[in-house]
This record gives sequence, structure tokens and C-alpha cells, in this order.
Amino acid sequence: MKRLLLVPLIGVFLLAGLSCGGEETKVVSPQPSSTASPEVRVTPSALPTAPASATPKASATPRAAASSTPQPSRTPSPDFSPFAKEWGRHGFGVTVAAGGEATATWRVYKWCSDDPTPPCDDMVDSEITSGGHATLVFDRVVGETAYGRVQGSTDEATLSGNVSLTLQPYDMASLESLDRPESEPIVLCGPNFWQEAPESLKEQSPCGA
Repeated sequence: MKRLLLVPLIGVFLLAGLSCGGEETKVVSPQPSSTASPEVRVTPSALPTAPASATPKASATPRAAASSTPQPSRTPSPDFSPFAKEWGRHGFGVTVAAGGEATATWRVYKWCSDDPTPPCDDMVDSEITSGGHATLVFDRVVGETAYGRVQGSTDEATLSGNVSLTLQPYDMASLESLDRPESEPIVLCGPNFWQEAPESLKEQSPCGA
């Protein structure tokens, strides 16, 4: 009786095994957990910052501004070239340099042998040494006239103070003492007077014999 009961049970187990063996076995892939990688938030303090020295500093005063400042123009030097020569007349002579410096010599018509008090004319080796001497400096030119001042004179009655030298036609000029308006201008002739002057003027001998 027991054997008969075991046979049906064995059959039931075999059928159950066959039914289980016939089904497909499914492999379930593990899903990534939402908690596997935590979210990383970047805060501003974590960002690298450039060093302070990397920012260029603006110059307080641009160099271009300094160069654009207008510079005062220099006043041109006076042109004394028309006056720069030897001027003379009988007993009087003036030599003007290109820079405006000048020297003058003249006879005072008093012999040192008669009265040695200066100024006086002297005779040395049969040559007359004039007693009048002066140094002049011209500093400006207006038109045909150069203006200056006597720096030193041995005969202030003849030449002293402020003076002017004015060009005249035929290489002539007149020297005037501006501080003594009562004095007569001294007429002078240049080296080219005898070539430029007409015969009528030469006959007058404006600069003396």
C-alpha cells in the first residue's frame, strides 16, 4: 500500500521539475543607486582667483599728455649781418661783429704831451693813437636800425648811454646817442661807399677826407 502511494508522488515531483526547467531564467541587471554618486556643488570660494598683481595699473599721468603740452617758442636772435663791418669817417671808426658786439675809437684832438689827463691822443712811432675808446653791444634790430648801449667809454661826452646805428643808402650809416638828443648823428661810411655812391655824393665827402 505504501509503494502505491509513493509512485504518484514521484510523478508529481517529476512534472513539477519539468515545468520549472522549461521556463527561461531572466538575469536582472542591477540598477545604479541614486545614492551612489552624491551631487557636488561648487561654491564661489572654491574657484581659483587671479593674483592681485595680474591686474595692470593705470598710470596717473599718461605720457602722451606730457608730450602734447605746447612748449614756449624761442625768440629768434637778431640779424646783425647788415651792420657787421667796419664803419668810419675822418677821426672816427666803429667795427661791428656779427653777434652785435662793437668797438669804437676816435680822436679827441688833445695831445697827451700837452695834457696827459685822459682822454688824450698820443703819438707813438709817428702814428697817432686815438684817445677815445668805447665798447658797445647791440641787442635788437628794428627795420634798418640796430639798438644797443655803450658798455664803457673813455670819452662820455662823445659816446655814451643808449645808441642806435641806422643804415643809409650807398653803404652809409649814422650813429646816434639817444640819451643826448642835442648831439648830431655821426655819419659813417662802409667799405663799399666809393663803389656804390654816385659821383655827386662822393664830391661832398660825407665821411670826411
